[in-house]
Amino acid sequence: MDDFDQIKHLVLQQLNRCVVCHRDYEYGDITSVQRKPGVWTLMVECEQCHSRNYIAAVTNDGNPEDAMLEVRSLTQKAMRDLARHTSPDTEELVSEAPTSGERVTAVDVLEMHDFLKDFDGDFSKLFRSS
Repeated sequence: MDDFDQIKHLVLQQLNRCVVCHRDYEYGDITSVQRKPGVWTLMVECEQCHSRNYIAAVTNDGNPEDAMLEVRSLTQKAMRDLARHTSPDTEELVSEAPTSGERVTAVDVLEMHDFLKDFDGDFSKLFRSS
């Protein structure tokens, strides 16, 4: 077993399943993003829901503070990509806005907030005919 396989094994012991969809992670879900002396930066991507986690695996000769900076940098880049609605691979804009219809206003958001504040989650009662 080489170093990367050993690190994958350790990661799977700690992060055994996806926190979003609860699918069990597999070795193929873990990829190496970067390797520096003392630190492996890894990405664990769920094959089912595509949620991603960035992990820094610090080896005996590594510095934990440097590892945290690496992970923070990757996380910030992923958040910027998400905020710009771009695909990290293609850098193309992805529009999620409908092409027609009324715009959602601040009043709409506040009304939904007020509704959800007291909503008990019973959709059958909500949509039941009166």
